Amino acid sequence: MHPFAASSPLSPASDQAPLSNDFLSCVINGLSDPVFVKDRQHRWVMLNDAFCTFIGRSRTELLGRTEYDFLPTEQAQTFWERDEQVFITGTQSEWEEAFTDQRGITHIISTKTSLIQNAHGEAFLVGTIRDITQRKQTEEELRQSEANQRVLLSALPDLILRMTGDGTYLDFIPTETFHIFGSADLVGTSIHGSLPPDLVEQRLAYMRKALETGKLQVYEQDIQVNGEIRTEEVRITVSGDNEVLIIVRDMTERKQAELALERLKDELEARVEERTQALQESEARLRALVDNLPFGCWACDTDSRHIMQNATSIKQWGNLIGKRPQDLDLPPEILTKWLANDARTLAGEVLHLENEYEQNGETRIYQTILAPIQTEDGICGLLGVDIDITEQKQNEMALRQNEERLRLVLQNMPVMMNAVDADGNIIVWNSESERVTGYTAAEIINNPQVMELLYPDKEFRELMLAEANKRGSSYRNWEQNIWCKDGSVKTILWSNISAQFPVSGWAGWSVGIDISDRKQAEIQLRASETQLRQQADELNHALQELQRTQTQLIQSEKMSSLGQLVAGVAHEINNPVSFIYGNLNYADEYIQSLLNLLQLYQKHYPNPVAEIQVESEALDLEFVMSDLPKLLSSMRIGAERIEQIVISLRTFSRMDEAEMKAVNIHTGIDSTLMILQSRLKAQPNRSKIAVITNYGDLPLVECYAGQLNQVFMNILVNAIDALEDAESRNCQPGWQPTITICTEFVPQDQLSGTSGTRSSSRLPFIRIRIADNGPGIPASVQQRLFDPFFTTKPIGKGTGMGLSISYQIVTERHGGILECVSEPGEGAEFRIEIPISQSTS
Repeated sequence: MHPFAASSPLSPASDQAPLSNDFLSCVINGLSDPVFVKDRQHRWVMLNDAFCTFIGRSRTELLGRTEYDFLPTEQAQTFWERDEQVFITGTQSEWEEAFTDQRGITHIISTKTSLIQNAHGEAFLVGTIRDITQRKQTEEELRQSEANQRVLLSALPDLILRMTGDGTYLDFIPTETFHIFGSADLVGTSIHGSLPPDLVEQRLAYMRKALETGKLQVYEQDIQVNGEIRTEEVRITVSGDNEVLIIVRDMTERKQAELALERLKDELEARVEERTQALQESEARLRALVDNLPFGCWACDTDSRHIMQNATSIKQWGNLIGKRPQDLDLPPEILTKWLANDARTLAGEVLHLENEYEQNGETRIYQTILAPIQTEDGICGLLGVDIDITEQKQNEMALRQNEERLRLVLQNMPVMMNAVDADGNIIVWNSESERVTGYTAAEIINNPQVMELLYPDKEFRELMLAEANKRGSSYRNWEQNIWCKDGSVKTILWSNISAQFPVSGWAGWSVGIDISDRKQAEIQLRASETQLRQQADELNHALQELQRTQTQLIQSEKMSSLGQLVAGVAHEINNPVSFIYGNLNYADEYIQSLLNLLQLYQKHYPNPVAEIQVESEALDLEFVMSDLPKLLSSMRIGAERIEQIVISLRTFSRMDEAEMKAVNIHTGIDSTLMILQSRLKAQPNRSKIAVITNYGDLPLVECYAGQLNQVFMNILVNAIDALEDAESRNCQPGWQPTITICTEFVPQDQLSGTSGTRSSSRLPFIRIRIADNGPGIPASVQQRLFDPFFTTKPIGKGTGMGLSISYQIVTERHGGILECVSEPGEGAEFRIEIPISQSTS
């Protein structure tokens, strides 16, 4: 049996029977990649068949030996140092390098190594090797092909552009015969800054036609350059998804040969002078730009010696001016890779690299671009750019997760919502759109005839599309008719704000509200100015409701994230506390046994040797023997306290009870109070807030437990804020800030309330009353207490959404009542009444 056969990851023991060595050997030998295992002396103790074939030696020759027995000393030393780093640090390692086998063939290999331990705690290094020679050759061929194509394109006399469908430059191969409006560097800029407006509209129209039909578009344009009309031929063809290739050829000389030849001399002289001045200005701007770039920028000569480095690069890596990679204290594999990349760049390649580095105790991700510096005499060095993309990578992951949640919300929001791609195809059609029109998402999404389906009247459709193009992607409250599946025509109020809030993958998106009923009322009461104002108010109210819904969705997402965070923290605390608490009994037993044994020694050997007596007095043995059990008791009390706090956190977050279920309301209130203990305790500026609970005999209540906990939290926090404010302003002698919580079972016929929505069910209800003895709430404030964004707290302390969301949770989600009863100077009481079952409410 191999010494590592019983090794496994550091995880709880499994009840499954261990796999046999023969079975494990068959599995490892069945792998196509070479696999090896080394002991702490770097000797091979296990190899698969693929490794033996890769090395060109038999398993018998290799087992128990090291690289030094088969490889050149320098190469063996490199392998040994890398593996030793894994043994020392325990971290996984991965690198690429060239390797020459026994047949003299050089391979590019990728090696991964990591550390494992067997049941005896012995460390072993496990490694896998993958031959990536073919992949590297393919990448090199692709890079060379791209470089060759760019050289060919740069030799053409035509202006070659690559743009997105909305007119953004992706690539630009200039020629001296064309004038560029605006900046000379067009990549990343819009077509609107490089052409006159009339030519921009013409260019965009032909680009859209090319993208729609997939066919080559050819047209001629006259453009005024330096007071002269130039005739150009423009060819547009589709080169990718929402991307076109544009070739512009100057046709002026062919059509006006005699006049063009006469003017050419003066024009060229003017252009030379203009270009000379522009180059001088560009050089000055470039110097200032490099010095102020927000990313690292540096340059090396052909010996890889740094000859330029901006401030950001010096901050990232230190001052490297005058230094070569060989002058730095680098691991051999890093130095080898660095020099190899420099060699490839000096050979003419442009490299795009992405690497992770440890800086100041954290992992940072950098995107590095290496490009050769070309002169008339050839390549004289290389230019490097280091861009810190750590936050970008983290944000990309978070955005992908949030995007999925947002799509779910948008799909089920109570307003119509649709989105289109760059080709004009509808790619989002939510449930409200299905309800209003009768057309399912399957009938609408990616349907090329969708416009004919929703707008069958050709004349109306053409006018509507023209108006839509005119409005673009930034408008609100556009009324438009739409034909439904049942033949009816409805009026929709559309708003499109995709220009202000673009969504990746969507060319545009809009929301709509069905206002057919309101429009019908307008037609019937057109002569009534009062009715028109009322309906305008209704429309404004609908927009406010939409904004309120959006804000509440954002708040709900925040609370969901907070719940996940609280549940995660509780889980992470619970595990180590469980380990401590579970071992306290054993520690108590072991210590009692040791103390008993020590007492027996004292009984039977009352006169120990002098050294033991001196050490006993120095230790104060009698005190330690009496204090150690007390110490363990204190640790047990502390662990139990932490366990109670963890239970309260998990109860409050209710991450395992996202759906409606029957729960104990008192447990939710107690967990909320536990979380607020730090605010209830005495503070430097106020006394302790007393909490009095008077719980009635309540049955289990069917509800959304996490949402009700949020209601309790909002009301209790407001009560604490009110008590703190009252004590800071005017504290009467002997006044004790107090919060009283009462619960009781209430039959249906005894329910009271004016603020909530009463259910028609005869099911019994419960009532929860949370009262404080603070300053009370004025009647004028009570009228707006549950309005969104209404708050009496200072700026930065309250958002005005807590009680509004609480009101919705109680009334809409649970069919209950939330009301406030208060008189100035008499404190405030919030009453919550909800049915014990939601099955028919």
